[in-house]
Amino acid sequence: MKYLKNYLTALILPLLFGFFPLLFLYAQNAEEMMIQNLVIPILQVIGFAVVVTAVIGFILKSFFKAGIIAALLLFSYFSFGHIVRILPVIKLVLGNLHLDSGHFLLLFWILALIPVIILIIRSKRDLKKITTLLTIIGAFLVLIQVVQAGFILISRKNVVVAEESTPEVKKTKSLPDIYYIVMDAYGGSAVLKDIYGVDNSSLITFLKETGFYVPDESYSHYCQTIFSLGAILNMNYINTLGKFDPESNDRMPVSLKLRHNQVVKSLRCAGYSIVAFASGYEHTEFTDADLYIEPSGTMNEFENVLLSTTMFPLVRSGEDSLFAKHRKRVLYIMDKLPKITEVKSPKFVFAHIISPHPPFIFDETGHPVQQSNSFHLADGSHYMNSKGGGKKNYLKGYSGQVTYITELIKIMIKKIIEGYPGNKPVIILQADHGPGSRLNWESLEKTDVRERFSILHAYYFPGQENKPSYNNISPINMFRVLFNAYLGTRFELLPKKSYFTRWSHPYDFYDVTDRLWGKK
Repeated sequence: MKYLKNYLTALILPLLFGFFPLLFLYAQNAEEMMIQNLVIPILQVIGFAVVVTAVIGFILKSFFKAGIIAALLLFSYFSFGHIVRILPVIKLVLGNLHLDSGHFLLLFWILALIPVIILIIRSKRDLKKITTLLTIIGAFLVLIQVVQAGFILISRKNVVVAEESTPEVKKTKSLPDIYYIVMDAYGGSAVLKDIYGVDNSSLITFLKETGFYVPDESYSHYCQTIFSLGAILNMNYINTLGKFDPESNDRMPVSLKLRHNQVVKSLRCAGYSIVAFASGYEHTEFTDADLYIEPSGTMNEFENVLLSTTMFPLVRSGEDSLFAKHRKRVLYIMDKLPKITEVKSPKFVFAHIISPHPPFIFDETGHPVQQSNSFHLADGSHYMNSKGGGKKNYLKGYSGQVTYITELIKIMIKKIIEGYPGNKPVIILQADHGPGSRLNWESLEKTDVRERFSILHAYYFPGQENKPSYNNISPINMFRVLFNAYLGTRFELLPKKSYFTRWSHPYDFYDVTDRLWGKK
């Protein structure tokens, strides 16, 4: 009995030091991530702590020593990536061996850990008092993160989100399949040419010849994905969807409106099945879809962020790296989309493809790009200020990636349409916002709003050809027009508006409409 009591007492220490980095990461990102993301990592920490403490404890005949060693290993693993990020960039090439700051830190880590572990093993004391002290420290660290995250969760309950009635739609036997394809950060043609030296006229020509409406100029309504797509899929501006505190940076209320949006609710009522691809981005994971498609071996946003703070990126390179997994996801979605034609109609297909948005993983020919930074989805000034970032790298990385992605888009769209020998589908090909080489997340004055808001916007409405009024549909009105054309609704069109919001204050809206839509 005493043996079991000592084991359970010693086990608390590695659990606390394993939970702390998970809770710290969540507390720092609670405004953007769901608490459910913690479940699997916590279970993994529990499994590691239980097994390692038991095995080492039996070997050393001291569970307290085992607990300290297990806690040390867990804390070292989860803190590794944080330290790498603050180290200066070091690169050394020895033949075919490429070494960087992470490799040198790993060497130092090993050389430092081994003597400490040996000292613990050789100690003639049972280290119960040290275990107690470290447990108190661990409990204090965990408590701080719980309080911080709890404050955010409690504050979230005070947000008033408007309840909107689901529009009535007509059920008919000839409902077209609808594809909503979002190419993240794909800029408008003029911006691509002026800033990045990229000519995508071949794509625009292809789309027009295929029967797409392609406005000469189109702009997003917001500069952040969650707000842009949240507005489009709820067919209304975020400003009208609830009462949000301008001082808050909690995006989860809007995230819930995005993932449980009016478009999907209405289409379900009309008899549509919902098909959604796993995007790898928290807010566009429509996991409640009738068919949710996710490539094997990929991870969600929280898992990617968590692993980037560990030794995982260093020990898993090549095809197992986080960048390779992201490449796999992008290619998988663009290859799989045309095959969804086999799913029973009518269906609404949603695909948010995080490209040409950073990270830059394709060059202009589609080959992998050698990475000098840790994996993240940072854009704008967040990318510029990150390790391995900078404007020069952004311009080069984006131009190469958008060039390759453009070719994949043409192939994908062609195959989707060819998959419908009879009734053609509705296809909306759209960006949520433009690129961000001139985006400062905390300053409108330092941001080129034309670059950030200019977007690719094209739509294929079979049976609705040659309507002059369709040549200038704004993204916010896209589904209003679609529902009117195919589902018998009578939505009025909303005026064109665009809002810049700072990253730290996403609900503090700056109207930039006149700088964009008002420009002649």
